[in-house]
Amino acid sequence: VSTWLPRAHPAAPGNVSAILSGVILNLGIYGIVRVNMDLLPVGHVGQGLVILVVGSISALIGILYATTENDMKKMLAHSSIENMGIITAVLGAGFIFFAYKHPSLAGVAFIVALYHMLNHSMYKALLFVGAGAVDSSVGGRNMNRLGGLIKRMPQTAFFFLIGALSIAALPPFNGFVTEWLTLQTLLQSSVLSSTAVKIVFALCGAALALTAALAVTCFVKAFGMSFL
Repeated sequence: VSTWLPRAHPAAPGNVSAILSGVILNLGIYGIVRVNMDLLPVGHVGQGLVILVVGSISALIGILYATTENDMKKMLAHSSIENMGIITAVLGAGFIFFAYKHPSLAGVAFIVALYHMLNHSMYKALLFVGAGAVDSSVGGRNMNRLGGLIKRMPQTAFFFLIGALSIAALPPFNGFVTEWLTLQTLLQSSVLSSTAVKIVFALCGAALALTAALAVTCFVKAFGMSFL
């Protein structure tokens, strides 16, 4: 789990944070894809398992930190760690399917991962711009000291709500589509021959399901404390 991200975002303006989280973080995913598909192609299921497990743990720890954070931008930074973990976990599942000679399922997993990366770039940029607007207008980001901003900043509240509903994976927003497809992809592990690998898939799927539930809690808190 990254430690520099929650320290970098509060020091940056809202528009820079939007680029950092919506664009720069994707370079890490690009590196994983290029190394494991082009430079050193995955030839053993163990490599995919490492990526799957590390991604799932990162997602769960990231959203746990986000849920307990009261600084709006630090909370969004921890949430970025969560989403990068989800993307990494799905990539790991794709590499496992590829190692087991299931190219169709691997292709689906890679599409889901890249689609979630695109969705995250969109709604996280929206949320960081909203957090920047709150910071510049109110002069602070501590959600414990905010509240009622929907009356003072109705347009910011409206767009922040859209971003919050999207990142919380609530239908019919784009975050719901990719997180649902993520869980569906992990359920396809039933075609694999190894019982141990199936157990790892099940545990990681449970961790990601818990992550999705905590994301709802996190962003209900964020919107409620800040704008209501």
